[in-house]
This record gives sequence, structure tokens and C-alpha cells, in this order.
Amino acid sequence: HAMSQNSPLSSDSGLGSRVLLGLCLVGFFVNCQPSEPFLTRFLIENKGLTEKQLDNTVWPYDTYGSFLFLLPVGIVAEIYGYRRVVLVGLLCREATRVILIFANGVFMMAVMQLTYAAATCANTVYYAYAYQVVAPSEFVRTTGYMRAAYHGGNVAGAIMGQALVDSGEPLLTLFYLSWAFTTIGLVCFVLFLPPPTRPA
Repeated sequence: HAMSQNSPLSSDSGLGSRVLLGLCLVGFFVNCQPSEPFLTRFLIENKGLTEKQLDNTVWPYDTYGSFLFLLPVGIVAEIYGYRRVVLVGLLCREATRVILIFANGVFMMAVMQLTYAAATCANTVYYAYAYQVVAPSEFVRTTGYMRAAYHGGNVAGAIMGQALVDSGEPLLTLFYLSWAFTTIGLVCFVLFLPPPTRPA
């Protein structure tokens, strides 16, 4: 039957469980960022920026980027596909991590805030994508698991980061770890999560 071929993944199928696991793994790893609480300190101590430069020239670009990307992201997802937009968002997270570790200067840190804003805006599409690849009967359970994974990643990253700093690890180590977790999230997305099987 035509409808059965295009129906969302069933809640009791092995593939459906794999998709749910993938959604949770991606959410956990991309939000498990040990470096996040120490970003300002890292930019001042390791990158040589001043608080004035951060306040006036770097942080505002997160807001500018959000205004720039938030409205078009849904339209772009409808035209080019939700999975592609989520993938681009994950690649923007990768770019953010690479810039933080390897780039220097006020301009590049402002670019970093733009890539981060693009990644954040793609989060809205990520949830819409999730509802395209799970059965409607699983929406509530999926949302709960995804939220738990999201916040679990935040908590785990913060605890890990504080523990490493307290043990004397250099801040740069935290940023490499955050990059590694981001990359694991990207790999989980590619391996576990299929193209949408139903419209948004």
C-alpha cells in the first residue's frame, strides 16, 4: 500500500529503536561541551582578547547571526530537506570548534559566533526532523527522551569541564574534548538517522 511505504518508522521496529537511539545520541554529544562554561576565560587567557573586545565586537554576532538565520532556516529546510539543514547545522558546530582551537583574532572569533548562531538555529529544524522520522504515536516519548539527552549532555559536559579544570588540565584540553564530542554527534547523525519518511 502506498501509504505504508511512506509512513513513519514504526515504534516497535528495530529501525525505529535505532532512530530514537540516534536522535538521543546526537542530542547528548553535541551538547556535552566541557569547554562551554570556560569560553570567556579561554578567549581572554588563550586568545588574548579583552573583555571590551568580547562585549563590543564578538558576542553581538551571536545575536546578529540568530536574526539572520532563524527566519530563513525553516524555509530552506522545506526547499532543500530537513536532514540536509540539520547536517549543515552540525557542520557549523564543527566549524565553531575548529575556529576556537586554531584561529586567532577578534574577526575570527566574531565569525565563530556566526557559525555558532547558525548551528543553534538548526536546532529548531532538528526537532521538526525528529517528528518526520518517528511514528506519531511516539512523539511524546521521543520528545521526552530527546530533552533528557539534551540536558544530560549539558550537565555531563559541565561536570566534566569543572572536574578537569580543578585537576589542573589546561583549558585547551576542554576545547579538544568538546570538538571530539561534537564530531561523535555528527557521526551518530550520519550513521543512525535516515531521510524523513513523512512531511513536517
